[in-house]
Amino acid sequence: MPGPEDLCGNPSCRTPTPPVLPPPETCFRHALAVNAETYELDLSSWPRWFGAVPIIEVSAGSSDLRRVTITLYERTAEHEGLSCDGVVELERCNPHSTYEIAFVAAGGVMTLDGQVGRATLECLGRCEGTTDAYGRDGGPLTFPLLTCDRYCVEVAADAVVPPADDATVTASLSGREY
Repeated sequence: MPGPEDLCGNPSCRTPTPPVLPPPETCFRHALAVNAETYELDLSSWPRWFGAVPIIEVSAGSSDLRRVTITLYERTAEHEGLSCDGVVELERCNPHSTYEIAFVAAGGVMTLDGQVGRATLECLGRCEGTTDAYGRDGGPLTFPLLTCDRYCVEVAADAVVPPADDATVTASLSGREY
C-alpha cells in the first residue's frame, strides 16, 4: 500500500533514492572444506583488573598459507563436562571472536595484535600492515576483551590447499586498557 508521501506528495518533485554502494573488493573467501583442531585457553590465573586480549602469530612455514580461521568461544559453567570440540559444536553460531587469515606468503609471519588493534605482516625482512586479515565473515578485525576464565580456541585450515607441515599458529595474551 502506498504511503502518505506517495499519495500526498508532488509526483514531479520526489527525492531520488540514493545509489547503493557496492561492497568493497576484498580477497576474503571461506574455505570449502577445513581441517580443524581445538584447544583450551585457561585464564583463571589472569588478573581480573587487567583486560586481556589475544596476540596471535600465524607463520606460513615453507609454502604459502591460505584461508586459516581462528575462533574463540567462551567456555562457561553450562559447558561443564564437554570437550572443546563439544563447546565449538554447541556454540558454532555464537563465537566470542573470529580472526580470518586470507593469505600469508611462504616464510611470512602475520601478527594479529589485540593490544594495538591491528594486523601486521613480516615478510622478506619487512614488517607492514596487511589487508589479508579479517574479522568474522570478512568483516573488520575486532579484539574484544577476554573476560571469561576459560575459552576454547578452534584453528581451522583449508583442507583443499592445506598448510605446510611447518606452519604454526601461536596465541599469547597481552593487557589492554583503552
